[in-house]
Amino acid sequence: MPDIALPLQEFLKGMDEDAAKAYRIRKIYDAFGQAILAVYGATAARLVLSHVQAVYIMEDDGTYVGDAQPLRLLRVYTDDPTVRADLDARQEFIKMRLAALGYSVDRLRLHASTFGMKEREPYKDFLDRLEKGQVATPDTQGHAFEEAAQAAMVKNLQVLKAALCQVFGEQADEVVKAINAAYVKTRGKARPLACVYVQDDDARMALEAQREAVAARARELGLPLLRLDVKAAEPWMVSRQAFPALSAPVIIER
Repeated sequence: MPDIALPLQEFLKGMDEDAAKAYRIRKIYDAFGQAILAVYGATAARLVLSHVQAVYIMEDDGTYVGDAQPLRLLRVYTDDPTVRADLDARQEFIKMRLAALGYSVDRLRLHASTFGMKEREPYKDFLDRLEKGQVATPDTQGHAFEEAAQAAMVKNLQVLKAALCQVFGEQADEVVKAINAAYVKTRGKARPLACVYVQDDDARMALEAQREAVAARARELGLPLLRLDVKAAEPWMVSRQAFPALSAPVIIER
């Protein structure tokens, strides 16, 4: 089978530098639009994309020790705080969809659009084409991908809950109920990371003290966690409970 990347490289070489850059940027915008369409569905995607003013993929400009590689960041600028919060809640699924489209990113950073940026409408053409039925909506395979991703997340959260219960013993019920939101994320071939969000100060301190023990127990149970992070719950999370009694864990989703 011929390598389609070779003709594409020749095509880009034939462009001047500005045209090639514009082409690559447009491909990133289209991929992000397709990812949002896959995660949200057509109706909600229209609302989300109408509030997005800019999308960038770049390397983090932080300092890295030794052989550590810079993270690839997805920066998204929006003019609506509700949209930003919802994108943050669904970022793991957005990153998975982008990876399936050939754009692997490690972290999503959301920014408020300011000044003249608020006037930008980069998705106007995309939304017009979507309205006319000229943009392919997620097919059965796409839905199957999303369902598989959610199933994997739930399975990992169940293992994390089991590890929490084993570490905290008699206190497990109280501690687990105090967790407002949780996720387990993977990055390529790297070991997964887990994070729990807790409003209650006492429960958060208890989890901080035992986070290494919980990660170690999760590894014994088959979930090869690199680490467990414990963070204060954000305002929209405080009414949530990540691990309802006698039921499956709840994925972060606003």
